[in-house]
Amino acid sequence: MDAVRYTPDQPFPAWLDESLNPVRMALKGDRASHAWLVSAQPGNGMRWLFARWSYLALCDTGEGCGQCRNCQLLNSDSHPDMRWLQPEDRPTISVDQVRELSRYVWETPQIASRKLVFIRPAESMTLAAANALLKTLEEPPGFVMLVLGTYAPGTVLPTLKSRCHQISLKSPGDDETRTWLGQLKPGHYDESKVQEGLALGLAPFEFLGDWQGLLQDLHTLSEEWRGWLSGRGSLTELAARWAGQDQDALTLQMLRVLHAHALSEEDAVRLQVISDAASGLMNMRKLLHEKRNLNPALAWEHWLLEVRRNMKEKGARA
Repeated sequence: MDAVRYTPDQPFPAWLDESLNPVRMALKGDRASHAWLVSAQPGNGMRWLFARWSYLALCDTGEGCGQCRNCQLLNSDSHPDMRWLQPEDRPTISVDQVRELSRYVWETPQIASRKLVFIRPAESMTLAAANALLKTLEEPPGFVMLVLGTYAPGTVLPTLKSRCHQISLKSPGDDETRTWLGQLKPGHYDESKVQEGLALGLAPFEFLGDWQGLLQDLHTLSEEWRGWLSGRGSLTELAARWAGQDQDALTLQMLRVLHAHALSEEDAVRLQVISDAASGLMNMRKLLHEKRNLNPALAWEHWLLEVRRNMKEKGARA
């Protein structure tokens, strides 16, 4: 998602920099052995936050100068004292990956004064992997900083959470997003198009990728949603079309569409219908994750019919 890679010469978003204040305090107090858990919405800059974190933690000056040996190694993604742990050839982080990481954690730093490990997304760890990580979090070596990132904090084991300092990344306002995009790529963005994207729920870092394509997808989804509320379209055709797409991406896009419609809705009854639809969609998303053999087309049909039924019961206008 972060198509532009962070280096110290890039303008760093104000909303992310603010979130790093407790990290700066910990580094100055030499409490780098602490574990951290960062929660964020997708697209709000978690990877950039982690990149900036690595420069602050490993740079010779402690500021991310971009010039010292540690910074140069970070620039080239080749620093031996920093490691990312994330899913590889499967959607989960396995227990074997965590065990290998635990061995790495106990090796002394090669160049910097400390080691840094980023685990993202934490919710992708299997139960066995999460339990294996607990042992490392309980008694980490003094030169290691372990940082977990999650987009779904409610799914992270409470025992993991309890061992971590927690940071929640805020979602920036539209003005903050526009200001940062203008600093990052002066003259590159059409402000009216950016505002259109923001209105449909695009997150700041999504503007760094194929955001025009994403914007078109959201427009299409929004029109299909409006059509269904107005009684247009075939249930089976719409459900089959949605079932043929990436379900993780589609459910998140639909949640954005619902959020955008809620922001512009003035009718209290229709607003409640949208809220109920979002809750139902979250439940459906959870079921699709838990029951891999669940037929997505039938799940979408059920959700769409529930939306119509709810509208009728509440007397909401089409």
